[in-house]
Amino acid sequence: MKEIINSAAYSQGRRIADVELKEVHEFLKEVNQFVWIGLHEPSEEILSQVQHEFGLHDLAVEDAHNAHQRPKVELYGDSIFCSNENSPGKPRASY
Repeated sequence: MKEIINSAAYSQGRRIADVELKEVHEFLKEVNQFVWIGLHEPSEEILSQVQHEFGLHDLAVEDAHNAHQRPKVELYGDSIFCSNENSPGKPRASY
C-alpha cells in the first residue's frame, strides 16, 4: 500500500487540485486554502518531507511516528494534528 493515500488542496469547501508532496508549500501560500494529506504507515523520510512542506512542529511528527496511540486532536502552532481509528485497531494520523 502507498504511504501517501491522497493529497489535495481545498478552497471555500471545495477540492480544487491534487497536490504532490513537493508542491504543498506553494498551495499553502494562498489565503483561504488548505492542503489535506492522508498517510498510511509513512516512513521517516516521508514524514520528514511532510514536516518540511507543512512547517510542522517536531512534537506533531513524533506523534505521527507513534500512530498506535489513542485518538486525539492537538494544536501545534497553526497546525491541527488528528489521530483517529478508521477501523478497529488501526489508528491513523492526519494534519
